[in-house]
Amino acid sequence: MFAVVILLAMIYVSSRIAKISAKPDPVEEIMRDVREYAHINGILYREFNSNLHMAVEFKGHVDISQKLLERAIHNLEELGMYSKNEEIMSKLNAVIERLHNLKM
Repeated sequence: MFAVVILLAMIYVSSRIAKISAKPDPVEEIMRDVREYAHINGILYREFNSNLHMAVEFKGHVDISQKLLERAIHNLEELGMYSKNEEIMSKLNAVIERLHNLKM
């Protein structure tokens, strides 16, 4: 009984360490950063999210992935146009630059 408890504790600790040391996915970081602007235009945000998810999904097909990434960037540009706040527009432009630098 005591051995089972110690085994479970070791499994729990090792899984926590593995999660901490894992490098965060840049695509997930971008999605998290853009999520706060979903209220500007929900349709454009969902299109951006879908296009970015599909770009990641089709990594093996470079031409399709690039096309989907370009659509996601276009969605973000339009989202920035709907926002009339300069601060939001500059933050979205920074995210767009990160997307341009992203290697699929």
